[in-house]
Amino acid sequence: MSISGHTKANSPSSGLAGRLFKVKWLWLVVFMSFCGCATHSDISLRIEPPFNLGAGSGQESAQTDEVVMKIVMRNNTVEADAQWVQESYKDFMIRNLADIDETDYAKFAEYLDGGSVYVVIHPAYHVFFNERAAVSKNGGGPLDSKNVVERFLETPVSSSSARLMKAQEKSLRDFLEYMSSDRKLVILVLPKAYRDYKMYNFRNGRDEYMRYINEVTNGSASVIYTYSSQPSRGTLGEDDKKRLFKLIFATRAKAVLVGGGFVGRCLDEFYTYFQRNYSENRLWLVPEISAISPSDVSNSAADTMLNPNGTINMAEFSQNINSKFVSRHELMPRLRGIGNGRQTGSLVAEIDD
Repeated sequence: MSISGHTKANSPSSGLAGRLFKVKWLWLVVFMSFCGCATHSDISLRIEPPFNLGAGSGQESAQTDEVVMKIVMRNNTVEADAQWVQESYKDFMIRNLADIDETDYAKFAEYLDGGSVYVVIHPAYHVFFNERAAVSKNGGGPLDSKNVVERFLETPVSSSSARLMKAQEKSLRDFLEYMSSDRKLVILVLPKAYRDYKMYNFRNGRDEYMRYINEVTNGSASVIYTYSSQPSRGTLGEDDKKRLFKLIFATRAKAVLVGGGFVGRCLDEFYTYFQRNYSENRLWLVPEISAISPSDVSNSAADTMLNPNGTINMAEFSQNINSKFVSRHELMPRLRGIGNGRQTGSLVAEIDD
């Protein structure tokens, strides 16, 4: 994985001089990440903390910097190794919920984020399962030093809806990197049998989706995955639903924070099902890690949801999510920003014990 716009490159690795070179180079990358000196295409590749994190006290800021430093160092050492990249195509390096004994569910409570668990539906779906995604679909050539999402983020686009899609993918990428490195409980709902799904852009080559998931989850013990009932649906099969509910109740989570893609599609299916079967005042949708399909947004609407620097205008984005939910489901989703315990758009108090 590349950070700050730099590709993974092999640096001298033998002898004291090689080790000193690597240490100095890593600190330079960290410094550039913090100072905003990254090489830009039309969007920066540098890892940034999720929205509202690191903006508090000096201690919180220092902790955030430490997590980002950990990500940078892993991405430019462990994940820059060609052997690791090869292994990342073979199997997921995080645990499948179906393989975890129910008696161990309560142990995951130590990873709750202030009492919350995150559930992400179909991460990076646009890049891997949309034939119109602006990224090379060659999965059988030489190994690329960058994963597919990084290549997607670097690909120039002209339309506002495409720029919004890139901003959304980067926001979720950074969130997964950060939360997995900070050991917060994240449950990924991946498309079932995606390897054979006709819309999977890499089904005839290396499993680029698996590599991406492995890179952004960092082999973290706090990240678990399960599968949706179908590759294009946000619902879960009966057995997986039971496991997910049991895990959430066993950890005594105070809130379930939902994101992923797409608003108006799979994300809605998951959210509305959970709302019917879970305590309503403990379920939230997180705009910062949610995505709207470029097929569902005009360029003029996308313009209003983008800041001049290419990041997402969360107030406008949240209003768009609200309008889509109301028009489709006649309900208003509960929106909550990361790290602030409040709704984005309309304020709601933190959930009580």
